[in-house]
Amino acid sequence: MMIGSQNLLMTLGVNAKHNGKPLTLGDVEVLGMNVRSNWNGNAITAELEDISKKAALNLSYAITDNASTMNKDVAGFNFLNIRDIRHTLGVIMKRIYDKDEECNSYTKEIALVKFKSYMNYYNLTEQERKID
Repeated sequence: MMIGSQNLLMTLGVNAKHNGKPLTLGDVEVLGMNVRSNWNGNAITAELEDISKKAALNLSYAITDNASTMNKDVAGFNFLNIRDIRHTLGVIMKRIYDKDEECNSYTKEIALVKFKSYMNYYNLTEQERKID
């Protein structure tokens, strides 16, 4: 997750034992929030090792965003890497439609409509809403 020019590595934990109910926000624990200008596989591995030692955790799986640095990092551990379906599908869709002119034009028009609706929502004056 990017915050300005910095990258946030947020590590969340959930008990791997299924309690027979759907997960809720209360089941999730923040294990770490660390900011760096650049995260590579070694830095992520070191962070996960530190978190697992501090919290006395036996990590059994990781859900990642399918980023190459995360995939390399998780490969260094003996646990299952579950790739988030939303990010994985996004990567596939980008490969298919990245150079498609019709799709790109549509995406730009939708973004403009969204932008205009936000500006109208905040009751900006006509001059403030002007788009060049």
